[in-house]
Amino acid sequence: MLTLPALRRLAEGRERSGSKGHSPRDSPFDTSRNLLSPSPPLCFRGTMPFMTREASDLLNKALSLSITERAELAASLIDSLDGPEDESVVAAWNQEIARRITELDSGQARAVPWEEVRRRISARLAHGR
Repeated sequence: MLTLPALRRLAEGRERSGSKGHSPRDSPFDTSRNLLSPSPPLCFRGTMPFMTREASDLLNKALSLSITERAELAASLIDSLDGPEDESVVAAWNQEIARRITELDSGQARAVPWEEVRRRISARLAHGR
């Protein structure tokens, strides 16, 4: 799932590269890059067949925004799909985070650099495990 910081980094990188406006390849609904898919792209010029006219109009207006504004809007829309936070889940995660920090601080666990994790995953994938 794209997070707000990831969307911001994506937008900032595209703005620095000079990309302006919307192209079909910018669309999260564009499947044309999936060469294995025999079906046509789901999105064509800012409309999708299952959208209401109102949603289609909103999409077209949103596509005229800057990349940064579109990223912020997309993140807000994605966030709106989540239901209310379950306090018991939040409490459980906080407890797990505290446990892991304690293990790191005490030396019971050690952090592994991303490069090492990536190397291990690549090695396993190369050997079919």
